[in-house]
Amino acid sequence: MSETETTGKPTLKDLNIETEIRPCKYVYTTEEMQRIAEHLAIKTQELESLEDERKAVASSYKERIETCQMQMRRAARQYKDGFEMRDLECMVTRDYDTGTVSYVRTDNGECVLIRPMTAGERQMRLQDADMGEGKSEEPEEDDGYDGLPENLTKYLKDKEGRGTSRKKQAAR
Repeated sequence: MSETETTGKPTLKDLNIETEIRPCKYVYTTEEMQRIAEHLAIKTQELESLEDERKAVASSYKERIETCQMQMRRAARQYKDGFEMRDLECMVTRDYDTGTVSYVRTDNGECVLIRPMTAGERQMRLQDADMGEGKSEEPEEDDGYDGLPENLTKYLKDKEGRGTSRKKQAAR
């Protein structure tokens, strides 16, 4: 069935007129212009949203990169130095005979500092004066160092054997 039969109008083919598809200027209708404007508005908002998202992601990655760089610098410094300073528990020992204060790590027994006593520290404290009262001169089987690291026990025993304290001298 030809188009002439359905619409009642003859087509260009029916009239034997040659046609060809060519690029030509087409002026949009008012409705088409409205659809294009709506599409443009939607895409403009979408682009702004994508740019905002990109900035947020870039900022997030920048922070992550800076954090990673800081951690790398810290690890490099630790590796180069081979140590870091940490706050560790130390036992404080006052030796009134030598006028020194010793600081010994409780985790491994390492003596980290021996310094001279200040004028205020030279005054013997009551708890230091009371240490050892009522004890015999004979060493007891229990040395009181159970559970301490071996290095710390050795340090304490060496310190006890090195000299006599004022308390022990006063008891004699």
